[in-house]
Amino acid sequence: MLVSFNSFILVGLGGALGAMSRYGLTVISNYYNAITITGTILSNTIGCFLMGVIFQYILNLSLEPTNNILIEQNRLLFTVGFCGSFTTLSALILEMHKFREVEEYFQAFIYLFGTLLAAFLCFYLGVMLVDYLIKNR
Repeated sequence: MLVSFNSFILVGLGGALGAMSRYGLTVISNYYNAITITGTILSNTIGCFLMGVIFQYILNLSLEPTNNILIEQNRLLFTVGFCGSFTTLSALILEMHKFREVEEYFQAFIYLFGTLLAAFLCFYLGVMLVDYLIKNR
């Protein structure tokens, strides 16, 4: 598989925007909320919702006779780049480690599985939203 330099630029641009958005969301979240993990929960669930929307939209585009290069460019920019850096599994794991250090195992369990469940549900909400919008346009 041949990967172009433009592919790296698209992923990098999307990644930079996703990382800055994630940081901004965390700063705003920490300003308004004393619970420091809120930014991570929000970025993971919003990111999964966006991933569902973008995934389903690109899937529907690929079913129509369109420009496949444009579809691939959007996939790289938005799903691999933006959503890949906006969602924060590594931050979730670090916060899980912090719970373990202070022996708050129940909170760690609730946080981990609550985040995974919310992210899973938000992804499918995004998929269902795009399906609804496409069928009702």
